Amino acid sequence: MNKAINHTYKTIITGIIILISTLFSFEICYRLNINTPWCLILVPTCFTIGNLLYASCHKISEFLMNRISQNILVDSQNLLNIQTPTDSECSLQHRYKLFHDLFEKEYQQFTSQKNKADEEKFEKILEYTRTTFNKLEFNQEEIFMICESVEYFIKHKAVLKSIDTHIQQKPNVTQISLKNFAWNIANQYNIKGIITAEFIITTFREWFKDSTISTVAKNLRTTNGRHMIEIDENLCK
Repeated sequence: MNKAINHTYKTIITGIIILISTLFSFEICYRLNINTPWCLILVPTCFTIGNLLYASCHKISEFLMNRISQNILVDSQNLLNIQTPTDSECSLQHRYKLFHDLFEKEYQQFTSQKNKADEEKFEKILEYTRTTFNKLEFNQEEIFMICESVEYFIKHKAVLKSIDTHIQQKPNVTQISLKNFAWNIANQYNIKGIITAEFIITTFREWFKDSTISTVAKNLRTTNGRHMIEIDENLCK
């Protein structure tokens, strides 16, 4: 079947070349005023030249088509290699997905546990505050204001200044006890000494009327002797 098609194709091409050669030869003879016998000689010459041109073009086209086909095949193979993951890549992607899912699950658990621990720690601090000042016979309003100041102090690591605290000075409560109280809380949250000193002076201003922040910050804790409020480094444990 293919041989018959090729034979037909070559016959058609040959016929076209003969026709073009004949027309081209007569055209040359006409323009150059050459006699007809010379035209008959010129026809085979043009036919031969036409065959050579056709053969050359055919070879060149075959060469170009082969190169183009090879390039397309190589590009296709490269693209296939890029788009098709190897077994090791598939395995790595699968392991990473498992790791990601496990990491997310553990992170959520860790966050939940941390939030619970932080909340429990915060509640212990407030309970410590209420218990401590109840024992020192502060009234309900005073303890409430102290708790508000402590909450802001912990959550913002700053001093609450908007609340109008009126905590009456108690003769049995010393500056050392109040500084120990503030230090116990600040120690649990790594709050700076200068901020802790400001918290003490602002919250318990009746005891520290003549004190400065820098002076109080120099000695926030006292472990010598016995005091109404002692230093407790393990307050939340």
